Amino acid sequence: METYTVYRYFRECGKEREEIKTGLTLEEAQEHCQRDDTSGEGWFDGYTKQAWDRLGCLRELEPDADPPWTCVNDHTGCMWNDGHNGCHHEGNNTQPLIERGIT
Repeated sequence: METYTVYRYFRECGKEREEIKTGLTLEEAQEHCQRDDTSGEGWFDGYTKQAWDRLGCLRELEPDADPPWTCVNDHTGCMWNDGHNGCHHEGNNTQPLIERGIT
């Protein structure tokens, strides 16, 4: 299933976009972005297709980090990703979603 992420974009030079919602269907993302309260002076909400279909689940072990596993492909929408690319999936597989049959 294709999923989408809504980001808040800013006109201010150098200001990073902010993630608003993730894991949405195309219809949900479009509905969100068409609301009157999703744009204002100097900002607007837009959506992008999540890259799960192009970048598979891959993590690497960093024993001294907390958590010790880091998501390599920035899947912050993954239920095991803590939002900062820390992976909390149990086990030692470097591709835990593929191990579970999720691609």
